[in-house]
Amino acid sequence: MAVSELTREQHKRDLAVEVLRTSGRMRLAARGYSMLPSLWPGDVLTIQATGLDQVAPADIVLSWRDGEFSMHRVLRRAQVNGETCLVTRGDSMPQEDLPVASSELLGKLVAIERDGRLLSQIPACTLLTRSLGLALGSWGRLRSMVLRWRQRRTVAGLGTASDGVVSL
Repeated sequence: MAVSELTREQHKRDLAVEVLRTSGRMRLAARGYSMLPSLWPGDVLTIQATGLDQVAPADIVLSWRDGEFSMHRVLRRAQVNGETCLVTRGDSMPQEDLPVASSELLGKLVAIERDGRLLSQIPACTLLTRSLGLALGSWGRLRSMVLRWRQRRTVAGLGTASDGVVSL
């Protein structure tokens, strides 16, 4: 019996979660647009397993909820039903996410490799980048044009997932 594509993707994600929880570190290739322009599709992200007490506002965290990864920026801590949670939001998203419980937190972004080069720091969410992110998140046509432009200027073969990198 053939395994469906959805089942294959779920197994891959489950394995990635287990690797991060057991080894403490994982590299994965970014997908999606919710963190533009701070994170671009194809960026190779290094995630370090961490607890809630080691996360501060402005950090970018990886969480696992309802069978899906989310890589968003921490805005603040909040108390929900007596439990400390993180309030997060994608840099290009207009609304905050549901609070992230400690059981859903997998780790914190500690390094970004873009176009074959390691960035010297994790990009901050400034007023300018937030405004650009909201524009890219709201206008699909603008986002498509910017992504095509970026792809054209990227040297062939750079910025792609390499050995030891999970593409999710």
